[in-house]
Amino acid sequence: MAVSKQKAVLVTGAAKRLGKAVALEFAAHGYDVALHYHHSRDEAEQTAADIRSLGVQCHLYQQDMAAVEDMDGLMARIAKDLPHLTVLVQAAAMFEPKAFPEMGIEDFRHQMRVNMEGPLFLAQAFAKRVKKGAIVHFIDNYVAEHQTRFFSYLLSKKSLLEATKMLAANLGPGIRVHGVSPGPTLPSPGFDEAYIRARAEKNPLKHLTTPEEIAKSVLWLAETEHLTGQILTLDGGEHLCW
Repeated sequence: MAVSKQKAVLVTGAAKRLGKAVALEFAAHGYDVALHYHHSRDEAEQTAADIRSLGVQCHLYQQDMAAVEDMDGLMARIAKDLPHLTVLVQAAAMFEPKAFPEMGIEDFRHQMRVNMEGPLFLAQAFAKRVKKGAIVHFIDNYVAEHQTRFFSYLLSKKSLLEATKMLAANLGPGIRVHGVSPGPTLPSPGFDEAYIRARAEKNPLKHLTTPEEIAKSVLWLAETEHLTGQILTLDGGEHLCW
């Protein structure tokens, strides 16, 4: 297939959930897609078919985000297939709901590798190859809180939040860096639909943020050239009520 003249985006964790919504949103706006996944091969294949039906390219890449030393190699493969890559969206994440007293050393290290170290070094590999573009990290609206029910997960996302700001300060003017912090959207492991709806009922807008709304916001951040270092909280105002 001939190299597309369109822009291209790499979306990590794009086989399903919010990453899938982001990949489809970019594809609908003419972006070729590098679709990263870890275990979800079947879902990745289906998402890729949906993307290709929109008339753009989609290449699949399997990679464990905890293998931090492999991030440069992953980006090298993607840049070879899609040399017109301009956007990196990091939606891949690991969520282990363990409180501080139950947190083990390996639990902690693994979540830090997947949620902070992997994205950080993938961003480094992206910035080495892309002269003008954007990075958007998925964070979490709970970074504004200090509860310890999900200690290692939340600490990894707080670290990613600060890394996002530092990257924005250091990678300009060529690379713009942002974060999105979703609130209740889709149930996470161990939580059901009733839980997230109950959370939504307590926020000012009484509204669950949809994957499609989040995806549109990510696209806007990636394409708005006068912005960098923005952390967009998409939670119906939940963070105002803590």
